Amino acid sequence: MALKSGIVINLYGDVFPDCPAMMKTIGNFHEQTLIDIWREKKAHEMRAKINKLNCGGCWNDCQVVTNIEFDREFLDNEYSRLKIAHLKGRPIPDLIDFNQEDSSLLLSGWYDMEGDSDFRYRWTEQEFSILLPEGSTSLEMFAMTPPDFRPDSPCTMDVVMGQEKMGTMVFTGSDWKRYSVSLLRRTNGLTPCKFRLSGYYCPKEAGKSEDARKLGLAIHGISFA
Repeated sequence: MALKSGIVINLYGDVFPDCPAMMKTIGNFHEQTLIDIWREKKAHEMRAKINKLNCGGCWNDCQVVTNIEFDREFLDNEYSRLKIAHLKGRPIPDLIDFNQEDSSLLLSGWYDMEGDSDFRYRWTEQEFSILLPEGSTSLEMFAMTPPDFRPDSPCTMDVVMGQEKMGTMVFTGSDWKRYSVSLLRRTNGLTPCKFRLSGYYCPKEAGKSEDARKLGLAIHGISFA
């Protein structure tokens, strides 16, 4: 993300990309405005060189956090790897039930617990993920889509493992219902699984409330078979 998300300026006004392998000046803000330096040919040529370098391993302390933040796939893969290592040798739950616990099978894309002691659930983002227990061939959700989530057609959700689509789930209406999907093949070990929804709902954008969350599904529980 060097020269895309930020720059370095030294004491004399010289402007550089924040990339240790490409620390060549692209201008000086005593001679040009920063926006002109950012947009001029020299900056575009430098971005092309950085893209060609395709480092991906920069640990320059000013850039690494930005590099990682913009690489969602890296974050998801690393988090899944660490979570699986943490669970190794521990009992793996055979379902996700928010009335019982905040499951160890959750990965990314989940909001805080809601509801009451008799019925607890969590909202998801448009894309969320969980770990599937070994040997899973299908899963069932007790879930609800937000109001106005489905303005014209049924909401669909793709189930993805790695880069392969393993199944699709279709939601109808906006009431609590049981939805199920069969996977193309049995999971081999504890397996990260992503769920990608066809849209999202933001209460604030819809003029319903000041809640700015991008809501996907409200889920009370997930069982595996």
